[in-house]
Amino acid sequence: MEKNNKKNSTALKAVIVLLICLVLVSAVALAVNLFQRQAAESAEPTVMNVPESMLDEKDESSTSNTTSTLSATSTSAQTKDVSDDEKAVVSNRTSNGNRTASNNSNSSSSEQATTEVQASALLLYQGMPQANEKFQVQNMVPGDVETRYFCVRAYHNTDITLAFRTEVTDQTLNLGKVLNIKVTRLNDGVVLCDAPFDQVNKKEFSQKVETASDGKNDLYYQIDVSLDTSVGNEYQGAQLKADFDWYVTDQVKALAPLPQTGDTTELLLWSILAAGSSLLLVCIYFWRKKEASRNEYAK
Repeated sequence: MEKNNKKNSTALKAVIVLLICLVLVSAVALAVNLFQRQAAESAEPTVMNVPESMLDEKDESSTSNTTSTLSATSTSAQTKDVSDDEKAVVSNRTSNGNRTASNNSNSSSSEQATTEVQASALLLYQGMPQANEKFQVQNMVPGDVETRYFCVRAYHNTDITLAFRTEVTDQTLNLGKVLNIKVTRLNDGVVLCDAPFDQVNKKEFSQKVETASDGKNDLYYQIDVSLDTSVGNEYQGAQLKADFDWYVTDQVKALAPLPQTGDTTELLLWSILAAGSSLLLVCIYFWRKKEASRNEYAK
C-alpha cells in the first residue's frame, strides 16, 4: 500500500513538473509572439514623402474655402524607411518661407533643383483616436518662417470628424501674441487657421473625413510658424512651446484596428496550452490540499 502511494506521489510530482514546464514554455512563446505582432504594427512608416502635386497645387492657389469634405479615395504616398535619428520632425526654416532645394551636381548644362519634402507620420486607429506632436521654437528674428509637414493616417470604417488643435504649453516674453501659425490641409488647400498663437490657442478646427475604399485616409498638413517683419527686436531670444493635436471628435468606434500581418493561429494555440496547463495545476493543488485534509482527519 505504501509502495503504491509512493509511486502515485512520484507520478504526481512528475505531472506537476511537466505542467509547470508547459506553462513556462507557453508564457515565453506568447511573449515572443506578442513582441513580433507589436513589431509588425510598428512597421507603419514614421516619415512619408509629401506628394509633389499637393505642394504644386498649394503654391499655385491664392485662396481657399474654409470648409470642405475630403474625397473618399485615400491619397497614396511613398514611404521611406528611416533610422531613429531620422524619426524627428523635418522642419525647414528660411527667411522667406520657401522650401529648400538640393542642387544636382551631375548636370553639366544647368543646375537642376529637386525637392523632397517629408512629413512626420501620425496614426489614428482603434484604441488610438488621438495623435500628438510637440513643437518648440526659439530665438526667431523678424521675417523667420519655420515650416513643418505632417501626414495623419486614419484607419476607419465609416465617416469621421477629424479635429486639429494647438495648445501653448510654455512661452517667454508673450511671444504667442506676435508669433503667427498657419495650418494648411494640403489635400484640398483649405487653410484651417492663420493667426497668432494666442488667438487660436486651444481652439478646435474640425473637418469631415469620408470613408476610403481601402479603409484608410492620408491627410497632409503644412504648418507655417512665422514672425512678421513688422515685429520689433524685443522678441529676440524668446521661445514658445506648443502641442499639435489631431483627434477624432465623434464616431470613435468607427476607427478600425491596424492591419494585422501573419497568422493568429499560433497565438491562439499557445494561449490555450497556457490556460489549460494553469487550470490543471490549480486543480491538482486543491486536490492535494483536500487529500491532505482527509489524511489528517483519518489520523
